[in-house]
Amino acid sequence: HTHGLHVSGVGSVDDVTRNVDPGQCLIYRYFILEDADVGTFWYHPHRHPLVTIEAYGGAYGMLIVDEIIEDYYPVHLENFLKQNEVLLQFSSMYNKVVSSVRTNRVNGHRQLNLILTPDVYYYFRISSVVYADSVNYVEFFPPNACESRPVAYDGVYRSEIPHPEPSHKHMLTVSSRLDLAVKCSQDATVHFHQGKLGEKSLMVRMQVQPEKAPQSQTSNFTSNYASQNSNASSLAPTVVVTPSLPSSPFWDMEKETAWQARRPYYMPNLNSPGMRVEDTWIVSMDNYYLNGTKGFSVNQVTWDPEQAIREFDLGQLIECRLLNTQTHPYHA
Repeated sequence: HTHGLHVSGVGSVDDVTRNVDPGQCLIYRYFILEDADVGTFWYHPHRHPLVTIEAYGGAYGMLIVDEIIEDYYPVHLENFLKQNEVLLQFSSMYNKVVSSVRTNRVNGHRQLNLILTPDVYYYFRISSVVYADSVNYVEFFPPNACESRPVAYDGVYRSEIPHPEPSHKHMLTVSSRLDLAVKCSQDATVHFHQGKLGEKSLMVRMQVQPEKAPQSQTSNFTSNYASQNSNASSLAPTVVVTPSLPSSPFWDMEKETAWQARRPYYMPNLNSPGMRVEDTWIVSMDNYYLNGTKGFSVNQVTWDPEQAIREFDLGQLIECRLLNTQTHPYHA
């Protein structure tokens, strides 16, 4: 099951009702249009009631749909979007029934070391996989060590790229994604937390080095990490991210001018002349029925693969107002 891809929910695409016998495989076929779905997504098994247990076991991952258009972006922007990616998938698992201890991971590891070139923009693609809290934060520390500007949210480009104001702290929900333009001038750390920084929230250590730094400096980084974190059972993996230059998230690198992304057909500009919302649908993600019985529903209606709870006309523009999405994201 994918989060964010604009694909069908039936057949061999993203039908969450499909079953497979032990030792056998299912084949999924995703048809991605050239003008759609560029962004950061993720996937996980969706067999109820095993979703949470499977996630605790590490059954999830990132899906990246890269830009393929040629001769459109300036060289520095194309390098930024296509060549200088850093993928970080944070997870935070906390099951009161099994254990009261929270387990944090980044790319499957307790911690991760990155070696970056100073004052170069990297494209950080961040995914949050959390089964415990509705609000989480990605925070760069110290605050002035790195400049980070949002580029996209949940697999969708911002209307203006990048964000005009940099920030060292960004909010994420239980399964959201965040793309950032990140440029560091000094060593820094990245924390993933639920409101408070601490040793357990420290997930990524970043060291800035000139592009042609001696190999001994890279070795010293892992040694210093080990001495600073004596509780670690093993050394965190170290990744040297060599950038393609020049690199910038701005359309004009010198003037730092923002730009607007191409829009897929299913995401028209609602501010354009002639765009009119034809109907409004209030959607409530309910954990209890009106009689007090615990159960999951949408607008008090239990999911039924044979019965739609609402029908729309093809091409109709609908505004959805979402309620009670604190514990599970709404995605259609």
